[in-house]
Amino acid sequence: MIVHDLDLKVAAFELPIPGANAVGGRDGTAVFEFSPSGRHLAAGVASQSSELRLFDLHTKSLVATLGPLSEVPSALTWSSAGNHFAMASRGAEAQIRVWANLLTASGIANVSKAAAAGQISLARLATQPGASDILTTLPADEEAAAGFGRIAFSPDGRSLAAVVEIEGEWADDSIQLLEIPSLNKQRLIHAQGHITDISWASDGQLIYCSGGQAFRIARGAEPEALPFGAELCACHPRLPLCVCFSSWLKNSAREQLFIVNLENHKVSDELPAQGIVNLRWSHDGLKAYAVAGNGLAFVCESAAI
Repeated sequence: MIVHDLDLKVAAFELPIPGANAVGGRDGTAVFEFSPSGRHLAAGVASQSSELRLFDLHTKSLVATLGPLSEVPSALTWSSAGNHFAMASRGAEAQIRVWANLLTASGIANVSKAAAAGQISLARLATQPGASDILTTLPADEEAAAGFGRIAFSPDGRSLAAVVEIEGEWADDSIQLLEIPSLNKQRLIHAQGHITDISWASDGQLIYCSGGQAFRIARGAEPEALPFGAELCACHPRLPLCVCFSSWLKNSAREQLFIVNLENHKVSDELPAQGIVNLRWSHDGLKAYAVAGNGLAFVCESAAI
């Protein structure tokens, strides 16, 4: 696994993955997530689905593992304060797991002493009673549920938004809000089409992309379509800004990166780009990053900040 530092422009370095040379032709799909400070990296590799690996980028070493896991992670995320870490998975044993207090001032805590804050399977979520009539369960056709997709902690760390993916080309996904650390259901939000990304704005509204369209959900409100299309989104940690990517019109000049003000919907910093697979703001919010599937990276220092 190779790590590049886009800011310092130092030489790339390789992180050790024990047993990686022995996997042969097995699936090498992986998911990654940096801690809020950028010092630690969590990685789940499909060919080694039994555990997650935590790396210290200062020492360039593997410092801890989490597991065992029954399924390959579909998504990983840290809370903004770094005190909670979560993973989600798809498949027959799809689940969400949350760990607490993995990070300390000096690095990764003793994993054996770090609290496993909660765990919930897709099957258990479907039968968990709601807190009120507003809360609903998953669709009755439980076999149509493929598992969990994107996950994201709310800015205050009290909620986790998890995409419940439904199989089928014309199926509609949902977003389940879960209480932290209990993982009790708070609210189920029905979307239209497949959800490709979710992100929390600093004021607590949830932004998501579904069917090439961007939506927002204010606290307690229903989803509202925003006046722009997007398939990926990442909200600024403090300002009402969101960096987005739209590839709705393939091979056209409208396939682009852009930054949008969530208060007045003004779009700025438009940049043609293709094949973007992930977006991220720096921890201090001064830069936005975008990475394409071919390894090309974009760095944006917006005039809107």
